[in-house]
Amino acid sequence: MSEGVAAAPPPCTQARGGYTGARLAAAGFGRGVDAEPDMRIGIGGGIGVPPCRRGRTGERWTIHGFYQAPAAGRRHFALTFLREAFPVGRAAARDSFCLLASVLDPSTGRRETLSQLDAASVAAWPRVFRAARGSGLNPHVLEALASEVEEAGLPRGHRGEPAPASLTRQPFRATWRDFCLAETRGGFDLSFQEPGQARACRLHLRPERAGRRLPDADLEGAGPLKEAVWPRLALAGEVAGKAVAGAAWAEHQSSDLGWFIPQAGECLIGWDRLAVNLDEGLDLVLIRRRDLRNGGVVHQFVAGWPDGGEAALARHVLFEPQRRWESPRTGTPYPVAVSACVPEWGLRLEFEPLADDQEMPVFGPLRALWHGAGTVRGCLHGRRVQGRAQLELHGYACVMDNQGYLDQWADRLDAHVAAFLPRAFDAAGLARYVGPPHWRRDPATHTAMLAEPLWDLIQRRGKHWRPMFGMLLLEALGTSSKPYEALAAIAGELAHTGSLIVDDIQDGSPTRRGAESIHVRYGVDVAIGAANTAYFLGFVALRDYPHLTDAQRLELYRIASTQAVRAHLGQGQDIFWSRHLSPGTLDRWLADSLEPQVLQAYADKTGTAIEGMAETACVIAGADAATREACVAFARAFGVAFQIVDDVLDYSDARLRVGTGGKDIAEGKLTYVLFRALGALGTRRRARLRDILCSPALRRSPEGQREAAGLVRRSGALDACRQEARNLMDEAWRRLSAAVPPSEPKTLLRALCLALLSADGGAWAAEAESRRERPEERPNQEPRRRS
Repeated sequence: MSEGVAAAPPPCTQARGGYTGARLAAAGFGRGVDAEPDMRIGIGGGIGVPPCRRGRTGERWTIHGFYQAPAAGRRHFALTFLREAFPVGRAAARDSFCLLASVLDPSTGRRETLSQLDAASVAAWPRVFRAARGSGLNPHVLEALASEVEEAGLPRGHRGEPAPASLTRQPFRATWRDFCLAETRGGFDLSFQEPGQARACRLHLRPERAGRRLPDADLEGAGPLKEAVWPRLALAGEVAGKAVAGAAWAEHQSSDLGWFIPQAGECLIGWDRLAVNLDEGLDLVLIRRRDLRNGGVVHQFVAGWPDGGEAALARHVLFEPQRRWESPRTGTPYPVAVSACVPEWGLRLEFEPLADDQEMPVFGPLRALWHGAGTVRGCLHGRRVQGRAQLELHGYACVMDNQGYLDQWADRLDAHVAAFLPRAFDAAGLARYVGPPHWRRDPATHTAMLAEPLWDLIQRRGKHWRPMFGMLLLEALGTSSKPYEALAAIAGELAHTGSLIVDDIQDGSPTRRGAESIHVRYGVDVAIGAANTAYFLGFVALRDYPHLTDAQRLELYRIASTQAVRAHLGQGQDIFWSRHLSPGTLDRWLADSLEPQVLQAYADKTGTAIEGMAETACVIAGADAATREACVAFARAFGVAFQIVDDVLDYSDARLRVGTGGKDIAEGKLTYVLFRALGALGTRRRARLRDILCSPALRRSPEGQREAAGLVRRSGALDACRQEARNLMDEAWRRLSAAVPPSEPKTLLRALCLALLSADGGAWAAEAESRRERPEERPNQEPRRRS
């Protein structure tokens, strides 16, 4: 929801009496362009559905409100019944149906939800997801969704309903299992089962005023979106056999727009929609639609209907987030408390939800939406108003691009690291790590020697994908990651930060993440001390972490200590090859099972951190031995595959453009890519590549690097290695998939891994590198001693 600042309305006075049309006109409410007050009640006959252009038409019916028994608590409900016809290739369009339902108990904040899809359409969804490439949605999420549905079916939290949905018109009637919405002479009949409780609800909705059409929205690539609302419906009926009464609001929309999955070329739309029933008779709907690709507003308006008066319309509405709530399931920050302002009406409303957690799961790349009941208070042309309201926030959970998704995670992970590792130490902070001193410690010294160099590198922002890997796997295993996010962030990111500092020292790298390497900026002695301490700080976090049993803590210590030793074994093997590289030793290594040694070095150097994350997730989730073995095997395979692709990307144009490519040749690293290239080249070219690699002068010269890179490219090793990496991951994923049931976190884990191994990984890395800001200069500071 984009920010906006509106002129404050006049001071409020208490209104008396209802807001009639004449009274509103006198108050400056304005006359509108509405809305056919004589429009018949029926949804189908009253609105009609536009012809299906391009064979693709969607309709959406939404009903929300509340019901209450005389001696029982109130329940707030929201239902969305969706029909969407989508063609795939030359196949004829067929209707697909979806039902979203939720019921909230405001006294406890407990909410139950339902996401139901017709089972007959599930087989078509993979083709639909793949056809949406080019729509602006994350292509790796689309591919992961398609593959998961093909291989495992619908994810956890979504129900495939084999019973067919039925839809008739004149009179309108939609039925699907326990759900029915039907037009009657006096309004609508609505029946459904409460999600979770399974109490049968049989309700009649009687319009207290005529339904109204809303202004058409002409959206890019989708034609006009037609809407109508029935803003004030009296509700009566039975819930679990007991009489209830209440109120409701109904809406109908029709368009060629893909509601939850656009086709390539269509505008990907999200929206903020506030439906308001003020106590004194005024009904309002405030709508803002956004292009999710860039956040721009594509359509907005507010419509109001006074009791007994003509409708009014304004074309400008300002939404201002007042408070955000972060979903523990999707990590999405929703602006659940908002103010809405219509300056030309002198209208300002403050919406406050009855409960923050009113998120609803949605199958597909949108993942979820927030659709919640609440109250509004505010002013209309200087007079106090209040009432009930429903806010819908659509599109906030959608994963649009890799970097944006990673940045969202990185913000949370960095906050955990900052809470554990201060930028400046005090005595209490040091004591938290190692206990009180027997004599005296100087916090300023340890700030300069530890906090400053570590934060210098941390704030340059890596991708943070290793903790993400562990947390998504933990969620896929059925355990909430929220209580363990800080542990993954601290242990994972600090250990990784320490390893980067040491890598740069050992490789003699002058830069890291767009700035001087830590040993160049602070000196080798300071860098080694900071890096080693970073390794150990993860053990301190594990020692004190509150959400672990003693048995879990002991097992995680074992995993972490093994991981630390393995990582150094892998690094030692890498250094050994570089240090002893010569024509004779290279020929001997190539003849002596070099391939499995390189892969094992990758598993130790790169894969062990990912294996550690997987093992940690399995320990916390209490996974059985077979599941743990499958998860760890996948982490190992992916770690090796990631390193192979990283070697491939060392030759990419994107990395070469930003000066981060060609390092493997310059440093004489015996990578899997070079092993494959040496095996694929003919005798003469192989000998030339060997000569360049084994000559420090040649491999460090720009000419030698260009020639060696050309030989590697000519060998075909880059494409072959990328395919080997993908095959390695896919084979291990099949084993993991058999052990871990389908879920959204599992799909996102797969999407993350696909993105990291993708063909555009180099462009992604280069983009991330170019987006990093250089750290601020440190004023009034003595230069560090360099070694």
